[in-house]
Amino acid sequence: MDNQTQFKNTMAMIASVYDKEIAGPKLQAYWMILGKYPPKQIQEAAMKHMEDPKQGTWMPKPADILKYINGVELNTDNIIAMARLKTCPLGIMAAIRIGKFDLDNQDSFYLKQRAEEVLQLLPEWKAKANNGEYSEHELRTMIKYDVNPTSPFHAGLLPPREAYAIGMKVSALPGPVQEEEPNHPVKVHTQEEKQAIINSIATIGLQPRIK
Repeated sequence: MDNQTQFKNTMAMIASVYDKEIAGPKLQAYWMILGKYPPKQIQEAAMKHMEDPKQGTWMPKPADILKYINGVELNTDNIIAMARLKTCPLGIMAAIRIGKFDLDNQDSFYLKQRAEEVLQLLPEWKAKANNGEYSEHELRTMIKYDVNPTSPFHAGLLPPREAYAIGMKVSALPGPVQEEEPNHPVKVHTQEEKQAIINSIATIGLQPRIK
């Protein structure tokens, strides 16, 4: 069965849930927007929409499905918070890119510049995660911080397409996890700083883990 036929069947299934029909120009419009994504990814995104207690009450438009494939739009504050929290693969990769010493000691202006670098790399990193192409260093750092490499790249996204391949890579890792950087003086966050970090990620559904 080719991708277009699978897509048509998926859309018919979704429409039936909402007692609707989708065909002709409307189906073609969905295909033009969503056809470049794997059928399985579209199915999983549609299921996420239908499971949502609020948004799942209406038939998803292409943008509703894309939201679960591409995730919410992030800003520099989100990236800095995720890098400090290290509770998802993106947070780990952002922390590696920015560096522990800078995260703990540099000012907001400097960190926003580094976070902007991460935002520019996001499309490449998302593709890397989906294809199971994390480096050994990235996998080791995720394990060190109790982040499951097969989990969604960040909150609101689907699990990576090649989750099985990632799991196989993790199982094949030899030796102990190494420190990603030499030790540096660690900054202790004040209560105000902790609350600022928590507030900056409130819109993207991450759970804070700040010491």
